Amino acid sequence: LIRYTLEYLKLCSKCNKYCIFHNFNTCLICGKFYCNNCTNHFIINYNNFETMSNYCHKCNSLLFK
Repeated sequence: LIRYTLEYLKLCSKCNKYCIFHNFNTCLICGKFYCNNCTNHFIINYNNFETMSNYCHKCNSLLFK
């Protein structure tokens, strides 16, 4: 039961609170998870090859700048 609960919840990389895990709250490159309150730390890039990809600031600067 504890393992199932821990798979369902994930620790936020910014505020260290547990939140329900969703793939769209995860950085595409490094896999850092952000809760619903901290998702403003993502940069969403739209281009010809991707419809929507979330990147943290560090990964975005490595890939696109």
